[in-house]
Amino acid sequence: MAGGGQLRVLLAEDEPKLAMAVQALCETQDHLQVTAIVATAKAAVEAARTERPDVVLLDIRLDGTDGIEAALAIRAAFPEIGVVIYSGDDGDVLRARALGFEHVLVKGAMTQELIAAITAAGSSTTPS
Repeated sequence: MAGGGQLRVLLAEDEPKLAMAVQALCETQDHLQVTAIVATAKAAVEAARTERPDVVLLDIRLDGTDGIEAALAIRAAFPEIGVVIYSGDDGDVLRARALGFEHVLVKGAMTQELIAAITAAGSSTTPS
């Protein structure tokens, strides 16, 4: 957790309206701070390296790229960063869970479940 008790969140979402909505939701929480928003899997991995967030909130389908591949790369390179994966596709959700990701949500769960998952991933002592 960053100084001041806030979790620094990197948001990887390629739909601008959804990215703005998720950022606004996070901003309603004193303990969450969205530090960067990216739209591709490659940018998510790079921002995880440069920004060193506490949590990456990652859409599985990013502008024609695979968010799960980005999640795997982030988990391998930066096991201290929590990962929350979300998707509108149940098959993607099942695939992410099968790969061992603990914090996986369907996009419809965009309220307290999402906040709880981000908080849990950022508070984990083990890779998520």
